[in-house]
Amino acid sequence: MAGQASVTITGIAAIREQLAPERLRAVLTAAIAEALAPIVTSARALAPRGRTGTLARSIRAVVGRRRGETTTATILSGVSYAHLVEYGHRLVVGGRVARAGRFVPLSFRSRFTGQVIGQVAPHPFARPAFEAHAVEMAQTIEDRLVAALNAP
Repeated sequence: MAGQASVTITGIAAIREQLAPERLRAVLTAAIAEALAPIVTSARALAPRGRTGTLARSIRAVVGRRRGETTTATILSGVSYAHLVEYGHRLVVGGRVARAGRFVPLSFRSRFTGQVIGQVAPHPFARPAFEAHAVEMAQTIEDRLVAALNAP
């Protein structure tokens, strides 16, 4: 899924002074994973179910690290068409179609022989799930960090 949303935690310098780096990393990773669980559940519930329900079953959260200091969390789907369901798409027959409004050099125009016959409306499931649980997610992360700071 192509969209992005971010949550920035402020005051992390003060937390780093009180917790060892390994402990902070472990607490933050566990807190983010716990905070994403309701979002994943909600996204699975909002995802359309076709004949098999593969899209809904494939939604999961992954928490990791990027470039040393940044902890990242991603809601992923194991199917290649999740972004088409989330954002909608054009129905094309007879090949490919160039993107609207883009210049296509004459030498490439033979590649785009398809014809647009309609549009498929978006069926958002990930963004509404995130927005519905954003406050709860921030509160969960805050609670876990406070508990780690107050632990002996």
